[in-house]
Amino acid sequence: MAQLKFVLDDDLVKKFKQIVIAKHGKIELSSEGEEAIRLYVNKYEHALTKSKQEADPLKRVIGAIKSPKPSDALEDLKRLETGEFRSS
Repeated sequence: MAQLKFVLDDDLVKKFKQIVIAKHGKIELSSEGEEAIRLYVNKYEHALTKSKQEADPLKRVIGAIKSPKPSDALEDLKRLETGEFRSS
């Protein structure tokens, strides 16, 4: 089991505790916190299923740069970073 530590707004914590007490009649933060994390993961898990090319911003940049030769892509990235690169 892992432990997580969050720094949260006081009003958010107060509302969370009130809901837990209303639901269980006592404070059971661990189980409710785990449920909250599960709901969050289920809601945003699709972000992990993007294709590898979409997930890698460097590949997107390399694909967007027009180089005369494939071996020029790294040099073009360096020029782009310094502001020298001008697209045609």
